[in-house]
Amino acid sequence: MTEHGDFKIGDLILTYHSGYHRIIGFHVGDISPGNNGVQIHYVKVLNTNGNPTGKRYQQSCHDSYCQPITRQWIATKRVEWHNAIDTKINHINDALTTPDTPITPPPKRKDTPKGQS
Repeated sequence: MTEHGDFKIGDLILTYHSGYHRIIGFHVGDISPGNNGVQIHYVKVLNTNGNPTGKRYQQSCHDSYCQPITRQWIATKRVEWHNAIDTKINHINDALTTPDTPITPPPKRKDTPKGQS
């Protein structure tokens, strides 16, 4: 089997496990007692930050936990990530350009005689 639904061997996917993974195979049938479906086998190729990883051990999960990475997904994420970075930069810039509020020292502590609260 080289394809199943939206998935085919060689596709890049998000899974139950963190990071970005490449599909290497499928297992159809009883995954566990009473759980019939498709198990997708994959290897991690990029970590959560999108950096290549040297670890290439096989993992797997049910296909319902997998999301294909498409050009449309990348375009949507690019906009989301750019907006998040712009918001952060704007907050930092606002903090630089906002005049500092005057710092007032804390009120002086009243000394109480020993034994009194």
